[in-house]
Amino acid sequence: MATDSQITDLSTGEFSNVNKISVVEFYPNDQVLIAQGGLWTLTNRIVEIIQEKARGIKITSAQVVTQIVEDSIRAAKFPLDEKQQEFVNQNSSGLLIAFYVGKTPHLYTVDCYGSGIVNAAEKHYATMGAGAAVLASYLLSEYALPKSHSDLAIAASIFAVAKVKEHQKALCGGDTTIRRIVPLYVFIDLDKQHIGQSEIIGKEFVNLAEKRLMKLDDKSKKTRNKRVYEILKKTGAELWQKHVEKIQAELKARDDESNRLREWARINHPVTGQSGPSAVREVKPAENTGENKS
Repeated sequence: MATDSQITDLSTGEFSNVNKISVVEFYPNDQVLIAQGGLWTLTNRIVEIIQEKARGIKITSAQVVTQIVEDSIRAAKFPLDEKQQEFVNQNSSGLLIAFYVGKTPHLYTVDCYGSGIVNAAEKHYATMGAGAAVLASYLLSEYALPKSHSDLAIAASIFAVAKVKEHQKALCGGDTTIRRIVPLYVFIDLDKQHIGQSEIIGKEFVNLAEKRLMKLDDKSKKTRNKRVYEILKKTGAELWQKHVEKIQAELKARDDESNRLREWARINHPVTGQSGPSAVREVKPAENTGENKS
């Protein structure tokens, strides 16, 4: 799970740096990762309520976690007055939730400003926040491969967040935070079970990886753009040639049709034409009735 660390005061435009990934402790030491996006005051309060409700609760199914999240969203929004509710609905905010049930990973998203219903991720990754709708989703679809090693997932996440920060400077920025969660064997009441345990990826490693990935991206951009230009140029020339050939064929068809119509009109002209290819029009001389005698 990866996030930037910047929040923006909508009234003043001032930036602050915070930790947007929280670790929620369930019983016994089973951990759930929650990333926050949007209205910090609202999502932060929701996470606080989730942490309170999670104490002493064992994760026996995904529904245990999702129900606590949905209840916590309603509890955080219930005390809001009409104007506060309107402000919340006008400014999007949401949570990204990751955890394990046994050895099975689960990934969910939820919009806090709407119905507050938790939804399972449709793919092997999920995004949220100001830059996630288009750019981050596209980058992860390209680089985050299903069932790949976690190191590749970390690199893809670092790169996606870095590109979002580059293009959404007004809303995203600061250091990138990375946490990963893995299932570990533990003994609970003499029974061997899996619990989710998270670890934070070192800041120095993240910053160095981000710097190298962005440098590589910039270095390869010129070569990549040149290659794309050549492909587009070639494809464009081929499409234009096909277009020209199509127009020429249409013009020839029109000429053929015009010639056919002219020939038909010539043959069927009431004076000079013929009624058919072998027909001959006969003109009879006027009969002499004998009326004009000299």
